Amino acid sequence: MDLKLSDDQRMLLDATRDFIGRSNGLSEVRKRMEAGEPVSLDVLNVAAELGWFAAFVPPEYGGGAVSGRPVMDAVIIAEARGAGLQDGPFLAPNVVAAAVAGFGSPAQCEMLPQIAAAGHMVTFAVSGDGLWSDPPGLTAHARAGG
Repeated sequence: MDLKLSDDQRMLLDATRDFIGRSNGLSEVRKRMEAGEPVSLDVLNVAAELGWFAAFVPPEYGGGAVSGRPVMDAVIIAEARGAGLQDGPFLAPNVVAAAVAGFGSPAQCEMLPQIAAAGHMVTFAVSGDGLWSDPPGLTAHARAGG
């Protein structure tokens, strides 16, 4: 990565690379994918501890970017994940967290701590209606199971 990184960002990158190397080598990813198995909860919990799902969650909901720059932190993590062929959730929880934090109701914002901590795995879908306009609000739907 050719970006100028702060000490906090360098720490995030180093910790992320180390974690990926220890927990999810290419052979492990291949085995899991061939078996149709999801990423383990242990891996998701450590990823959450590293801040992978918290950058776009406001501090009052238990989140925050390691460096104070959520987009930059997400780029650092995404680059390391790509280089290490890390599978599992990353984009969806961050997109949902940013959308809920920016446009969600107070009740919807109550799920932000669980997103940051990988307690809720979330995803998103886009409707064709109003796709190119500013969202007047969000509609959240929950579904049990996977």
